[in-house]
Amino acid sequence: MEALVPADAPAYRGCAGQESFFAMVIPFAAPQDKPLRPGQRRFFMSHHRWRHTWELPSGNVETGESPVQAAQRELLEEMGARVDQLRPLGILFTRLRQAPGPGHLYWGTVIQWSDLPQGSEMDRVRAFSLDMLPALEQMAPVTRWVARWMACRLIATTHGELHHGCGIEGQGSFGGG
Repeated sequence: MEALVPADAPAYRGCAGQESFFAMVIPFAAPQDKPLRPGQRRFFMSHHRWRHTWELPSGNVETGESPVQAAQRELLEEMGARVDQLRPLGILFTRLRQAPGPGHLYWGTVIQWSDLPQGSEMDRVRAFSLDMLPALEQMAPVTRWVARWMACRLIATTHGELHHGCGIEGQGSFGGG
């Protein structure tokens, strides 16, 4: 079973100092001038070359590396992206084999792009919104869980802030294009 302790919850302070096995980032596109409905703010996922799944940038925290450093490294390796600032969303606890938790979940706004590194396990990057996600079976398990969590718990505003609440649930399936 997966669970997320949000960064604004009192329990987060007790979890934040735990050893982290992985870091994951939700890289958002810069806010646009026009108002957005909840679920329309764009974020990016990479397509894994061999697993054929869409994934949020994530990976193991290496020895001597902080979760923030791991998240920044994974953004570069899997997307060729840099964000303005990594903001904590919470600590993700999972029993999935690919991410044996706990892991730090961050978000940030992409400010710079470069090409994917040569030999990258990712073959392309694409923007999505919660209104237009790939089919669930086309997403990696941890990414699928985070997307479901986002759809239920997060409302993206035009100012780039994320507010906890269930304003998006009930908008239909996660299928579609």
